[in-house]
Amino acid sequence: MGQPLLKEDHETVGKLLDELRAKLRREADVKTIYEMLDTVWARLAVHIRAEHLCLFPALLEASRALFDGQGEHAPSHAEVINAVERLRGDHDLFMRELGVGVNTLRGLLSDPQGHDAKAELEGVRRAVESVAARLEEHNALEEEQVYSWAQQLLPDEEAQARLAADLERELANLPPRFNDRNSPA
Repeated sequence: MGQPLLKEDHETVGKLLDELRAKLRREADVKTIYEMLDTVWARLAVHIRAEHLCLFPALLEASRALFDGQGEHAPSHAEVINAVERLRGDHDLFMRELGVGVNTLRGLLSDPQGHDAKAELEGVRRAVESVAARLEEHNALEEEQVYSWAQQLLPDEEAQARLAADLERELANLPPRFNDRNSPA
């Protein structure tokens, strides 16, 4: 279905996030932290885009087509809606918090003398730690429930294979700025 692909992507993003957190704790230089945060932000955005464009619509459409209670473990349409809304809210928070951090670091890089670098880096560190903590609970919901719903709700193996191919295509579609850097994956 794509469930292993999305779980694997969680691991990849998690490793990048851990590396960023370590750099922030070691107080690495601003450019290094900026590049790492930009990579985490972009990789997480690609993952989120795949879920928003492929997974969530497939789950919502499939659950709407089924009668509530169909199948012992199949979620109802209302359960799918609630989970998707919660995950989208988390996604918005993640992108907003990390985006603020990216912009803060851009400001430090463009005008290092006009900023209190230590205080601003501490703000970025706190935001990244907050995202990391929320991401643990978020990923657990996705991995323990939502990802398995596609196998329960999608009508057949062909639909599941189509979803997996769509997810794979979206996850591979990194922003062009990464063509000049080492692969973030």
